[in-house]
Amino acid sequence: MIAIDVLETIKNRRSIHHFKKEEVPENLLREIFTYASWAPTHYMKEPWNIKLYQKAGKESFVNAIIQSYQRLGMMKYSGNNEKTLRSIQSIKQFLLDIPHHALIYLPFEEDPVRYEEEYAAVCAFIQNVQLAAWKYGVGVLWTITPYMA
Repeated sequence: MIAIDVLETIKNRRSIHHFKKEEVPENLLREIFTYASWAPTHYMKEPWNIKLYQKAGKESFVNAIIQSYQRLGMMKYSGNNEKTLRSIQSIKQFLLDIPHHALIYLPFEEDPVRYEEEYAAVCAFIQNVQLAAWKYGVGVLWTITPYMA
């Protein structure tokens, strides 16, 4: 294994907004998520869950995103408005061109303190995903958007 300078990786890591269309090999994705699982977690619960959307599975995920944007009023859909249709198609194509979408989520906790602990653990997991991916030359964009709500 190649030694890395953790501080340099933290400093140099960036969110990526322009993705290559080539897929990341499954074994590399597995390794990135395995390294990420070393995130701190209370009671060793490891509350993160991952649902990976790729290949043909991206279509349903992207459609759900577009529909939620419309439902939440972030994207007005008014019949055959050409500008709106072009905007929807542009966003949809951008999302479809990304090789992998990882939806990382946690079970809901009734206790607000426990919920914050679990949420923090998931955030640490996602940050570890970004750092491990960066080490392997894989770009990541972490977003928390209203369709998640």
